[in-house]
Amino acid sequence: MKTLQVWLVWLACLAPLAALGDELVVRVETRLVPAATVPVGGTLRLEVDLLVDTWFTAPPQLPELELADAAVTSPRGRADHLSERRDGKNLFGLRFTYLIIPDKARRFDIPALAIQVSPGQAAGPLRVHSQPLGFVAHPLPGTDPQRPPLVARTVTLDQRILRSHDPLRVGDSVTRELRMIAMGAQAARLPAPEAAHIEGLKHYRGAPRLHPVDDGRGDLLGAQRLDSLSYVVERPGRYRLPAIELQWWDQDASQLRRVSAEAVEFEVEAPAAYQAAFDISEDLQRLGRHARWQLARHWLLLAGMLLLGVGLVVFARQRFLAALDTLGRYCKARQAAWHASAAFAWRQVPGQLTRQPARLDALYLWVRRRCGSVTLNGLSGKVSADLAAQLRTFLKSRYGQEPQNGADLSTLRRLLPKLRRETSAQGLRLVVRPGLKPLYPPFPPKRTNQ
Repeated sequence: MKTLQVWLVWLACLAPLAALGDELVVRVETRLVPAATVPVGGTLRLEVDLLVDTWFTAPPQLPELELADAAVTSPRGRADHLSERRDGKNLFGLRFTYLIIPDKARRFDIPALAIQVSPGQAAGPLRVHSQPLGFVAHPLPGTDPQRPPLVARTVTLDQRILRSHDPLRVGDSVTRELRMIAMGAQAARLPAPEAAHIEGLKHYRGAPRLHPVDDGRGDLLGAQRLDSLSYVVERPGRYRLPAIELQWWDQDASQLRRVSAEAVEFEVEAPAAYQAAFDISEDLQRLGRHARWQLARHWLLLAGMLLLGVGLVVFARQRFLAALDTLGRYCKARQAAWHASAAFAWRQVPGQLTRQPARLDALYLWVRRRCGSVTLNGLSGKVSADLAAQLRTFLKSRYGQEPQNGADLSTLRRLLPKLRRETSAQGLRLVVRPGLKPLYPPFPPKRTNQ
């Protein structure tokens, strides 16, 4: 029993090695659809199938295909998913499609395409090559080789007529909108309809609008072209827009077919002659006046005021700006003078006395600006003796050699109105003397010896 368990362990270890030893399967298959022959102007599909037995770790890289005398549209990364079983193995892959439209009747050789694939369990990207192919483009019987017709499976052409006015008059327009849908063809191959030149009508061609037609899942089925032809009426009469006919080659039935939009007829009426109820020119000649202008006085006054205002703005602009600058400097000077005045300092005193702790710097500043003194004792000689004694008593009790911590500021608040009244009554003015001598004092005049 123990030997059987050992063998089972060995088989489990060797199974992944056996799987890795299998050869990696990468297949490239190419084909031409619907056949190896195609009419000039027809669409040929080159299908490239990439099949692997694992998965793709990165999108395959296909080269650009260029053929002389043919228009080639590359897959541009679009592909269909495949799942097939070959030789007892499940293969998974992608199908890329090149669209080829030959422009000349001859044989075309498609070289081998170098394709880079990244299958799972591979050491790195692999480069594989497709099989070279060839096809023949044959001319269309019964057609002009220089101007080959449109090649498609089905073609429809319809129109819509739009009138700018009904009934039509000179200067109105008639617009002819044409819509062409071609299945099995590309938008760049759809021809433009011809606009007939008609006397009395001036035609304009609008820019065409091209749209692909698909099945809703991204597979291209055909194309659609919208054209607009506008005709402007220059003179009255009866007009007829001729039918528009298009020849195209049925690729499935291999025969030439025609599709057309029917002719359009319309009539433009002549404008009725206008006759005035009376002849204005005769009345003017009878009055002896050719033209007369009348303007209201208020409009003249308004125009004059407007011109005057513009002139004032133009000529007085510099003086107005200078006056604004002078006014600004004056306001700044007044504000600076107010901040340096005793009244401004006095306004700060009540607020500072209510703070905790109280401040007296505003009071000292007021005293200095009002009386020129730097201390409160300097006010003693400027006020009455009674007020000076009360002020000295307060200062001694609060700031003397033995200050009383409980000294209340209410006494000072009661003295402030009296201080201001008495100093104002005496008309004290601050005389500011410079504290420093001039930096560059003037030299004394030289004495001359007589």
